[in-house]
Amino acid sequence: MDKQPSLKTIELFATDVLKSSGKIARKYFRNSAQYEIKKDGSIVTIADKKIEQFIRKAIGEKFPRHSIMGEEFKDKKSAGSPYKWVIDPIDGTSSFKAGRPIFGIMLALMKNDKAIMGAVYQPITDELWLGVGGVTKFNGKVLTKEKPAKKAKKTGNSYKIIATTSPELFDKNGKNLWAALRMKSQNAIYGGDCYNYCLLAMGQIDCVYEQALKPHDYLPLLPILQGAGAKIKLTIKPDKTADLMVTRG
Repeated sequence: MDKQPSLKTIELFATDVLKSSGKIARKYFRNSAQYEIKKDGSIVTIADKKIEQFIRKAIGEKFPRHSIMGEEFKDKKSAGSPYKWVIDPIDGTSSFKAGRPIFGIMLALMKNDKAIMGAVYQPITDELWLGVGGVTKFNGKVLTKEKPAKKAKKTGNSYKIIATTSPELFDKNGKNLWAALRMKSQNAIYGGDCYNYCLLAMGQIDCVYEQALKPHDYLPLLPILQGAGAKIKLTIKPDKTADLMVTRG
């Protein structure tokens, strides 16, 4: 059985590997990155692959007994270890390819299938959200649960700002729910993927809703949102995709 790495060790490693991998993202950002269309219709760029390879190598060197699950390559399974790293090299590849700095490099550490650390790094704006041990930090400073970065002004609506990547991605039930949320909100913004959830953790957005997320899309977000005191409704479906609705605490 692996000895549990300290929370500080986990935090320092995640911070270092994400910021280092950000150099790869910056190299290809707005630089006509080569891309392919995957079987599910989503885009994968050369930057996605190189970033995941870099992070996998770093994990293998630091934690050789840990398992690894990533978006672009086959899982590495290690018998006898309760630890598994989850990598999304670029969450928001369409935004990355379009030159919009609202994507994120995401990383989670699981212990016995529970996310004990989650981090998102935006390498263009140099923003890092990291949740571990029930505490969430933004660029190294703790985000308090009691006092979000900004309080929404009271309006006649339940929410001042709601966000989703695209309503076109919703099924019928999702479209109905989004329409109901839209009726209760003052403003809606679109695009953003993981970045929207991170802004919610800071108090900038009041509600974020997405459907059909894969494990690498949502697992790194959970410790960040939990540490920020957000209200999380995660619905996992039989196909292992999930709907994730989050509101400010």
